[in-house]
Amino acid sequence: MTLEIKATDTPEDRNNPVLLYNEMELRELNNNFTLEIDSQAFNWSYFTAKIMDTVNISIPETEKIILYSPNYYRRLNFVLAKYTKRDLQNYMVWRFVMNMVVGLSRAYRDTRKAFRKALSGTTSEVAVWRQCALYVNNNMDNAVGRLYVQEAFSEKSKELMNEMIKDIRDVFIRNLDDLTWMDAVTKKAAEEKARAIRERIGYSEHIMDDKYLNNEYKDLNYSAEEYFENILQNLEYVQKKRLRKLRVKVNKEEWVTGAAVVNAFYSSSKNQIVFPAGILQPPFFSKGQAKSLNYGGIGMVIGHEITHGFDDNGRNYDEDGDLKDWWTPNSTQRFLELSKCIVDQYSNFSWSCAKGLNLNGNNTLGENIADNGGIRQAYQAYKNFVKHNGEEPPLPGIDLSHDQLFFLNFAQVWCGTHRPEQAVNSIKIDVHSPGKFRVLGSLQNFPEFAKAFNCNKSSYMVPDKICRVW
Repeated sequence: MTLEIKATDTPEDRNNPVLLYNEMELRELNNNFTLEIDSQAFNWSYFTAKIMDTVNISIPETEKIILYSPNYYRRLNFVLAKYTKRDLQNYMVWRFVMNMVVGLSRAYRDTRKAFRKALSGTTSEVAVWRQCALYVNNNMDNAVGRLYVQEAFSEKSKELMNEMIKDIRDVFIRNLDDLTWMDAVTKKAAEEKARAIRERIGYSEHIMDDKYLNNEYKDLNYSAEEYFENILQNLEYVQKKRLRKLRVKVNKEEWVTGAAVVNAFYSSSKNQIVFPAGILQPPFFSKGQAKSLNYGGIGMVIGHEITHGFDDNGRNYDEDGDLKDWWTPNSTQRFLELSKCIVDQYSNFSWSCAKGLNLNGNNTLGENIADNGGIRQAYQAYKNFVKHNGEEPPLPGIDLSHDQLFFLNFAQVWCGTHRPEQAVNSIKIDVHSPGKFRVLGSLQNFPEFAKAFNCNKSSYMVPDKICRVW
């Protein structure tokens, strides 16, 4: 019988910031979490000092560190004992090489074919122009963001987004009064946190400043003929940029992303929501399209990101982004009970694309809580808009009400396709539910959808039990 050793913590534990925050001095790491490799102890102090030497920062034995997973390191010794030093060296080099061959010629890239096919089902590579565009955007996001904003972003979009964020934040705060499960003390703290959320829309003003950009990229010197060498240079540049932040005060005004990105973010440590210019386009948003479509698209995303501040992870941080328990024990208990309802609901979804596997409701809990809160808040904000401004005129040639169009656009933004291998892998590692179930799950829990489409009581979209946290 082969003994399988699972050193890694469960996904739920790895998503719990309280369990991840284990502060200690570097010497404690050396004394209490020694790794043995071929009967030799791995020296954490030496390892850390050598890395920080690259940016001329000295690290004393008393340096405070955060150990994310003490149990992982304890269990890891049992894994390491099964292998020689050469095995481990080969494994680490292989992991590095597998990431780097994408920047080499086809003969090297082809060595990954079987691995890529097994993992994601892909049989062909992304077009070279797309690979290059993605690579440059990922590694020079401020420079690309500057070009994108100049070409495709309207300041009018920023004004409209500010209005929508205000409307949806107000709905979130007003909804706190309706929550019977949360006591007054915790509600007050939740309101303070919601009001303190900083918003970032479109792009950082810094990227429009030539001096700022020139200074950011002054140490880089690319060659038009040496793509792989450019990649190595970028790796070093990005890593050193991160390491230098060790002795610098955290800048909570700093953007967590570039501008040319079709995504949105919530930063728990900055209590900040970010909507890059890249996502402020159809179908999510357009300054010229019906408000019902905007609220169903980007409005839901705004509510989603605000709600992340109060999901199973974000709720552990206060209005300043500090890890702090601001909940009463009773409210915490009720939150956990209501979260369990969502865990069970999504765990019961079976996905045909993934060979009929069920979703993992624990892995995706935070995103599901945010989806459910986001759609509710966006719809309520849209109805408030209608109350103050009147019904929008119907769209020509479309026999749908604006309530229906709101839900239609919400569903449309999550349209997509998956290969079976990719689908199976996403259930194991993705913190988001598949798009289909992001739509079905949150709309099953929101009776206004069934009302808008006149669903009868026996409909799949009218379940016996409804889950709601926010």
